[in-house]
Amino acid sequence: MDKFLMLQPTDFFIFLQIWLFYLSPDCGGVLNRPAGGNFSSPGYLVSNYSNNLNCEWLIENPQHVNSSIVVLLEDLHVQNDQTCEKDFLLFRLGDSDGELLARFCGQTIPTVPIVVFTPELWVQFQTDASQGDLGFMAKYLFSECGGLQTGEGGVLSSPNYPNTYPSPSRCAWLLEAPAGHTITLTFSYFNLEPHSTCTWDSVTIFNGGSPGSPVIGQYCGTSSPGSIQSGSNKLAVVFLADHSVSRGGFVASWSTDSSGCGGTIHADVGSIKSPNYPQNFPANVECSWQIIAHEGTHLEMSFDEEFQIPDSSGVCLNSYVKMWSGRSQHPEALLSSGCGSVAPSPFLAPYNIITSRFQSSDATGKGFSATFSTRCGANFTASSGRVVSPNYPANYPDGSSCDYIVDAGEQTVIVLTFQVFKVEGKFEQRG
Repeated sequence: MDKFLMLQPTDFFIFLQIWLFYLSPDCGGVLNRPAGGNFSSPGYLVSNYSNNLNCEWLIENPQHVNSSIVVLLEDLHVQNDQTCEKDFLLFRLGDSDGELLARFCGQTIPTVPIVVFTPELWVQFQTDASQGDLGFMAKYLFSECGGLQTGEGGVLSSPNYPNTYPSPSRCAWLLEAPAGHTITLTFSYFNLEPHSTCTWDSVTIFNGGSPGSPVIGQYCGTSSPGSIQSGSNKLAVVFLADHSVSRGGFVASWSTDSSGCGGTIHADVGSIKSPNYPQNFPANVECSWQIIAHEGTHLEMSFDEEFQIPDSSGVCLNSYVKMWSGRSQHPEALLSSGCGSVAPSPFLAPYNIITSRFQSSDATGKGFSATFSTRCGANFTASSGRVVSPNYPANYPDGSSCDYIVDAGEQTVIVLTFQVFKVEGKFEQRG
C-alpha cells in the first residue's frame, strides 16, 4: 500500500494543521477584489497569533469615482493595554505615511465601520514579543456612493435618491476646491431616521480633508444642516445608515469662494494668517499651507505678537498652528507649534519648503499672523541636512555671500559630502 495512505492518526493531525495554515490569510498584501473580501490576523480561528508580527495590507478601490472603501471589524481579540502600543491594529488614509484614522486593541469592536473616500486604505497589524491572543477578523467592501469631487462645485446625495436609501448605507465624500478657496455646502432636502444622538442614521461633516479633521456637526432626522461653510479648500462628508429604518435621504450642492485660507504659495517673501485675522476666526476651522521658496534658500518665519488660539488641552492638541520642514507633517520634521496666547518664537527652516497647518476645535479667538522671508546661509543643529547654493540647480546669483554653520555639539564628528560642485575657478597652466 502507498505510504501516503498509511498515515497514522498523529501524522494526519500534523498534515491537517499544515493544510489549515496554508489556507489561512497571508500576513499582508493588496486587497482589491471588486466584490470585497475578508482579511485577518495569521492563524485566526486556528491558533493565537505569533509574536513580533508586522502585517501590512493595502486596500485598493478599483473604482474610486462615486465609490467608498468600507471596513467592518467583525471580531477583535488583541492584547489590551491603555495606549495600544504592544499589539495593535491600525488604519491610515492612503499609504503608510497617511493620516492615522484609528488604532485598536483589546476586545471592544467599534460600533461604526471605517468608511473613507480615498482610493487606498493602509492597514497594519503589529505585535510585540509577549504572548498573543486570538486575533481579529475584518471584512472590506466598496460601496457605490461617495468618492472624490474636485473643481468649483458639484452635487452629492444619498444612494437611490429621490427614493429611500438602502439599509445599510455607508458613503464618504471628499469635496476639494482649488487652493485658496473655501466651500459652501447647501442641503436642499434632508430626511434621515431620527435619534437623540444620531446613533442610527447620520450625516457627519468635517471641516477639512479627512475624518480626523474638526467636526462641524452630525445631523439626522429632519433637522437639515442648511448651509455649511468650510475653513479651507476641503470638506469631508460621511453618511452612515444602520440595518433598520430608511427614509428619503438627502441632496446637497456645493460651490466655492476665493476668499478662503490655505493653499500653495510659491514666493520668497509673504505672509499667512488665520481667517478674519485680526478678528476672530470661525469655529471648527482647518487651513493648510505649503510655502515653496527658491531652491538653495532657507525660509525664515516670525509671528505677530497678537496671537490667540484657545486650546482646552493645554498642549496644542485640539487647536494649534504648526510648521513642518518639507512637504509632509512627520513629527521629526516639526519646526514650531503654538497655541494659547503666546506666539511661537521665530525659526529658520533647513530647507526651502515649509508646510503649515492651522486647526481649531475649541473656542474661537483672534488667531495668528506670520510673515516669511528667505536668505542663503543658515545655522544647522540637526543630526543631518543639506547645504545648497542659491537657485540650485540654476546658476547662483552674482555677489552671493552665504555663511553656513553646522553645530552638532561637542564630541561629534561632522561628515560633509559634496554631491554636485560647479563653482567658477581660476586655473593656472603649468609649464
